[in-house]
Amino acid sequence: MYKVSLRLASFFLCLALSATADILVVGGKEVAGVFSGFEKKRVLFQEWQKDAPDKYDIAQVERLRLDRPMRVSFAYSKDIRRKLPGVLHGFKGGEFDLEENGKRIKVPNWKLARVEATVDMQDFMLRREAAMNPEAGEGGKNSYFEVEKVLKPGQALVVHFHQHGSAASERQGNYIRRLCENSRGKAIYHQVKVAPDPDDPNIRRYELKTLPQFWFYTPKGELSQRLAERFTESDLEKALESARRAR
Repeated sequence: MYKVSLRLASFFLCLALSATADILVVGGKEVAGVFSGFEKKRVLFQEWQKDAPDKYDIAQVERLRLDRPMRVSFAYSKDIRRKLPGVLHGFKGGEFDLEENGKRIKVPNWKLARVEATVDMQDFMLRREAAMNPEAGEGGKNSYFEVEKVLKPGQALVVHFHQHGSAASERQGNYIRRLCENSRGKAIYHQVKVAPDPDDPNIRRYELKTLPQFWFYTPKGELSQRLAERFTESDLEKALESARRAR
């Protein structure tokens, strides 16, 4: 749970501004995301918009450019049980650019059994959010989200005031979004990206003291419930059902 403060606002803003992506070049096309590993002659690469890493045949991979060097563990094909610590700098021309015991080495992919990446999930979520939503907030720096513009007669509405970089907010948002998608048009989901800054126009407009929050509107456009602070997926489901059935 996030409580708005200037100190945390500065922290998240700095991370978001510095966040960029790893780039995988496959078949002449560039894919943005995070390198997740190498095993069984396949590169594992997590794209921002996907829920799980894709696997690419190493023979098709032309290059891997990392946003920054990554700590990994790896094993040579001749001794697959022995895991060695190292730093990965990239991949090009069929060779991994590794740092082992402080020394940079180029290792042909066929000499490696696997490369295991250590992914910091908080860092991943921040980078993903920054990449997919470069402009924080809704409608620009000086304007706020207007619920009246997304209300539709006969449909319940869930407004998700999204906490920037929060895995919990992402998970809860995905859950309620799926419920809306499965409602056969009876409910719609709308996410409002709120910058972690007390001067964010949405925070001022809706007096948001904590994030994330979920606001539920009936098919008549009336606010039926707000979920903030502590709540569960069951609470989300019950609030949506209550809003849908309101007359």
